[in-house]
Amino acid sequence: MIVRRNSRGKMRMVSRARFQRLKVQAMNGDNSAIMQLGILTAKDHSLLPMLLPIVFRHTAETADQIMHCHHPLPPSIGPHAFASMDVLGRALLYPSSRPPESTKIRYASLIEEHLRGIWIWIRHFIINVADVPPQFLDPEVQRLVHDDLENTCTRLLSGLMAHKSLCLALLDYSDFAPALTRLCVHVLDSRFCHHNSSKNNMMSAFAYLQDKTISLWRPKVAEKYEELADVALPEHLKPFMYAISSDQGFFLSSAGLGSLLTDLTLFKNCYQSSPNLTARFLKRGAARWMSQFAYRLSCYSRYYETPDRGMTIQQRTTFITVLYFSLEFINHAVKLFGYTIVLLLLENRIFSVVINCIQHVVQLPRNPIPKEVASLLDSISKYSIYLPVLKSLLRHPLKKYLTRECLAQCDWNEQKELLRAIRDLTSTVEVRSRQRREYESRCISNPCVNKLCSRRDSLDVETFRCAGCKHALYCSRACQKTDWRNGHRESCLKDIELRASDDNLCTIFDTGQLDKLQLGFFDFVLEAELNNNRLELAQYSKTNGGSFPIVKFDFRKSVKPKVTMLENKIEKQEPNCGVIRACALLPVGEQCQNFSRFISIRIGTVQEDEPT
Repeated sequence: MIVRRNSRGKMRMVSRARFQRLKVQAMNGDNSAIMQLGILTAKDHSLLPMLLPIVFRHTAETADQIMHCHHPLPPSIGPHAFASMDVLGRALLYPSSRPPESTKIRYASLIEEHLRGIWIWIRHFIINVADVPPQFLDPEVQRLVHDDLENTCTRLLSGLMAHKSLCLALLDYSDFAPALTRLCVHVLDSRFCHHNSSKNNMMSAFAYLQDKTISLWRPKVAEKYEELADVALPEHLKPFMYAISSDQGFFLSSAGLGSLLTDLTLFKNCYQSSPNLTARFLKRGAARWMSQFAYRLSCYSRYYETPDRGMTIQQRTTFITVLYFSLEFINHAVKLFGYTIVLLLLENRIFSVVINCIQHVVQLPRNPIPKEVASLLDSISKYSIYLPVLKSLLRHPLKKYLTRECLAQCDWNEQKELLRAIRDLTSTVEVRSRQRREYESRCISNPCVNKLCSRRDSLDVETFRCAGCKHALYCSRACQKTDWRNGHRESCLKDIELRASDDNLCTIFDTGQLDKLQLGFFDFVLEAELNNNRLELAQYSKTNGGSFPIVKFDFRKSVKPKVTMLENKIEKQEPNCGVIRACALLPVGEQCQNFSRFISIRIGTVQEDEPT
């Protein structure tokens, strides 16, 4: 007799003769017997070693046959193989009780020997179903596959990858990471009907990859996402576009929040695969959609503020995680592509998101939101050096009474980093606004970029912009023709080509070839910072042997500013490709706690190589 204990602690007996009878029937291809054995194993994981020979019989022994089979569902061997995979996937979820880690390792060692055959069948499903356009898919397969086979494959992958040794063994297959990505995109594809749990299975599968060596899987995943971008990118954005127009019940229900968490996790896995994928998302309006989504989500944060609102701890945790993931994407986009993203965020209620988070979320325990909000505010402060961002900040200011409330809330909850970020933003905007007024009050000369222009020192000259690159300014047609002949033609055509090319999507967020007005403002602010800190500069210079610090910034690199010592002069650099403009940073060293007030500039075209 096989002894088994049920959930109530009573002893139950499973007849060994019955189990052996079911096993013989399953070996002979009886799907009903396979399913019954799967049910027994799901209730008692100790039966798994007895189930595995059946799985191996219908997968490993028949795997070679499908290499020459071109049908989506082989009539003789397919159903048995997928039935065996179905019961194995259910058993590996361990629904009744969680076995010890040593037991899981032993089960994994038994499966690993026949893992190749199981993987061949999963890949067979992907090739013959996922890769086939819906209009060419057999109607019977189209009707049945998403209720059964898709869920079977995704659940089995999730169960296998939960075992570290099996996950690493799968990663050794050169076609595994691309096929897993293809299956994920298929699960998202709205042209098909899908099982409700397929997305959750894919989320779990990718979650098990996160602690594995990135070089083993991320480049292949990114390459496959790039290949399937026309399908994958819109499908990843649809849930958030839908949520923006959803009612209150969607954001307050466990089902709604759970679906958003799944969608955001898969979205995060996609955009973090490569900067180019992030650029593709941004080109499709992801910054705007995500900012509006974060605003709608944050509007309901008051319902999760205190326990008396009727929300469970699980609901509150899910809500915070969803809000955190949305802010994480926003900060990721700003880190990669700088002021252009900040400008989009300011036009799409990002300050309302910040206020809602501070008023209703920051006081919750074990909460990552304050750190993300502080990082976002620091980015806005940093990129206020760009005139379009500064103008938007002045058009959409953070109201003074709301600022006072936010400061009081952060002070009450001892959120020192967030408190500092708010104060820095308000002071930075005031300083930049004053600097802008002073700069504009100066006599601004002709901004014509033609170096041979005879009116370069003239005032109030009417200018027009180059229709090609959208950057160069000229005061006359003659100046444009002269500059065209003297080198602008090559740079202009290159800019047009880069903007139109999907291979160089990063350039659409480039700050290269800034107009003369913006470059002049950079120099003005740099000079003002030096003048305002002249006493500190002199003291530092005296203490450190006549040298003073220069900080170089590159908004595309998530590294701390690099301090170099120069002798009593600012390093002057031409705005060439890959060159980073320099500015002074005072105070310096460990005493400097605030990088956000100072300039963050990159001059030239975005390059993948390290800047010189």
